[in-house]
Amino acid sequence: MQADPPRFESALSSELGMDLGVALSVGVAALLLGGPLACTAGGNDDGFDFSTDSNGPGGPGTGSGTVDDTAGSGTDTTSGGTAADAGSTTGSGTDDGSSSDDGLPIEPCTSVDILFVVDNSQPMLEEQIRLRAAALAFVQQIGASIPTLMSDMHIGVITTDDELMVQQTAEVCGPYEGGDNWMASSSTTLSAELDCALAVGVAGSPNERPMDMLFSALSDENLVPGAFHNGFLREEALLVVVIVTNEEDEHELDTSWGSAGEPADWVDTLAGRKGGYAKDVVVLSLIGTDKPNACPDFQWDGTEGAQLSPRLEEFTTSFPQGAVGDICAQEYATFMLGVVPGVTSACANFTKP
Repeated sequence: MQADPPRFESALSSELGMDLGVALSVGVAALLLGGPLACTAGGNDDGFDFSTDSNGPGGPGTGSGTVDDTAGSGTDTTSGGTAADAGSTTGSGTDDGSSSDDGLPIEPCTSVDILFVVDNSQPMLEEQIRLRAAALAFVQQIGASIPTLMSDMHIGVITTDDELMVQQTAEVCGPYEGGDNWMASSSTTLSAELDCALAVGVAGSPNERPMDMLFSALSDENLVPGAFHNGFLREEALLVVVIVTNEEDEHELDTSWGSAGEPADWVDTLAGRKGGYAKDVVVLSLIGTDKPNACPDFQWDGTEGAQLSPRLEEFTTSFPQGAVGDICAQEYATFMLGVVPGVTSACANFTKP
């Protein structure tokens, strides 16, 4: 499959009446670390064959297996950009190779794979600016908080209308410094790479399908050797998915818009990429939440505010360390940095497929 033509970012200064540099500076105060994270680079990782039957109790890595019963016990969600019970853990296992309460062996993750799913339709400019202002600190703080990391974190960006990782927006973003179609946490230009990749603009399809794009991005077709995303998803890595959209993902029968399936199916599919272990996946969603929130009183009129998204919320909170934030919040750093302890806990409670 060939990548789609470049996605061009609209002129932010004319749309928002402000300079992008000024807008991004909103997030500077949230940066907890002074420079790019330096991790020990791993060797050439070609990933593992997701088409085999050896990925854990879920069977083939297709999401069709039975999900471990840690799914469905999600943490309290967030509202207004405040973190959920981010420090909670699943079970009582420690990071010394013991077992959790469900009897699964604990082997703390040695890496983290982060995938951003960003709505690139109208009107998402302001939300993208807030995300760009907080994303680097989020990635850096994860790296600084997990003592067992042995290799680079992988960071990829897709949109709600394209399964392939972003390679260019208004500028050419990739292949990135490591030569792959995703970013590595040790990149000396990570700040510029991540900012470029997340600047997906608003020229995308109004048919937002974040779930379809997420599952296609992590499908066998895109992960097997030689495929566009080969090597991105690793057996020893915790998977972190960050969804940012101002509309619900609901399949509309009359138009066929929206992703197929129900939230429970989505959980099974995503957990299937980690051997059926839902606790090895962290989903963080900035979406339309119930009041009180920072959206206008009318909540959503198609151009302002955000559509309530109970389906995406159900999907997110079905993961033990899933958390929901208010997409209408004035800044995202509070939410994104606040959930890092939950990511750290998921890594410590990791069960290798």
